[in-house]
Amino acid sequence: MSWKLSETAAEGIRNLVSAPQRAVGTFALTALLLGALVFTEAAMASALIRHEEGLTEAGGGVVVVSQSRPGLEAHACAQIAGFSGVRAAGPILDRGAAPVTSAGGGLVARWYAAGSALDVLLPGSNFTANEGYAAGEVVAARLGLVKGSTVQFGDERPEQVYAVLPMSGRFDDANTAMIAESWIVFSDRCVIEVEHRSLEVGREIAASRFGSGEDTSIRPLLPQSEFERDTLSELNSRPQRWSWLVAAGVILLAIAAQRHARRAEIAVYQAHGAKRPGLALAAAAEYGPQVVMGATVGLLWGIGVAYVVFGTDVPIEFATRLPIAAAILALAGTPLIGLATGSADIAEQLKDR
Repeated sequence: MSWKLSETAAEGIRNLVSAPQRAVGTFALTALLLGALVFTEAAMASALIRHEEGLTEAGGGVVVVSQSRPGLEAHACAQIAGFSGVRAAGPILDRGAAPVTSAGGGLVARWYAAGSALDVLLPGSNFTANEGYAAGEVVAARLGLVKGSTVQFGDERPEQVYAVLPMSGRFDDANTAMIAESWIVFSDRCVIEVEHRSLEVGREIAASRFGSGEDTSIRPLLPQSEFERDTLSELNSRPQRWSWLVAAGVILLAIAAQRHARRAEIAVYQAHGAKRPGLALAAAAEYGPQVVMGATVGLLWGIGVAYVVFGTDVPIEFATRLPIAAAILALAGTPLIGLATGSADIAEQLKDR
């Protein structure tokens, strides 16, 4: 008697349908391993993303051009905002401390800002130009200022506070200043924020506009030590980068163990004329669906838990790449397990019946 390949494949499917309890182990193991791998990759990616976002939020892409005296052309600084690769730019003029004759009194620092300087000081603030002052959070709390309050410096006319700025993590001195958006001719600072933290681009643009004389300083807002962590290198050298091979190997070992435990049954097929290619196809037909279903459930629960723990900004394509590779490798290995288990001596295998 001889078995056709289609008959051995059908026999593998019948084995799966008639004894679903045997599929639980492979299914559960695949789902557990691949789901855990999704979560591990998502955790790694989320940690690196948070680091990069935190560095950007802290001003990792900000270049500050300064002079000891107000000699920077404010118009030239404001124009930088239109350059390719620049997110925002604007001049700042520190007018020094002035006495406040209202709202409790005291000396308060005053800044004049133009262009999109406020977008660099406080990214995402979206404050539009208004007459009056925007008060830093610290000085607003000290003087009891709120939006709509009136503040007066010396004998100048009173001005309205049109906004209380949230705490700036980039420029500490902005938290204690009253900032007016005003037309400026010369400034003592030009703040530039470049996209993708391309500081060299920011430096080159600043140098092309203001030169690089002894009295002109062009520097990143954050010290160089903040950039020493190489997230790309961490990503490429992460310990779990080979885990997909381990996961696929464990799944195939579990399948091989099941096939070994059923070696007498396999010997019966061989005794009735089943050839090794047919046994390989039967193994693929029986265990392939288990791997596919287990991988599907594993990916779904891994993604779901990652969303709950890390939020919906987790890069799913990255987190699922290794688990999918492991599933494909395990799926490709199932017929090889069938070939291996069909190579043993029939008489030896029948002794276990």
